[in-house]
Amino acid sequence: MTNIDRETRCRKIVKELAKLDRFLEEGSIKQTGWVLNMEYSLFGSLGLIQKSKALTVPKELHIKFYDTLTAYRADLLHELVELNKEATHDI
Repeated sequence: MTNIDRETRCRKIVKELAKLDRFLEEGSIKQTGWVLNMEYSLFGSLGLIQKSKALTVPKELHIKFYDTLTAYRADLLHELVELNKEATHDI
């Protein structure tokens, strides 16, 4: 991986970690009755259609969301560490 690719990936990871940290800091994901607001885009015969939808997360499923997000965060941190190790060894 080139230095430019590595730097670009590091920036993307840091931005993603910041988003996850802000989201997880709110703490509402740990509570029952949690509502997930989704925004998505569809390509239809009329062109691009943007929609939003609220989903009330069933009891106990919020824990799986939290576990998935924290595992994803750990994977991102691991990747960031590995990228920094590569950069250090390339110098």
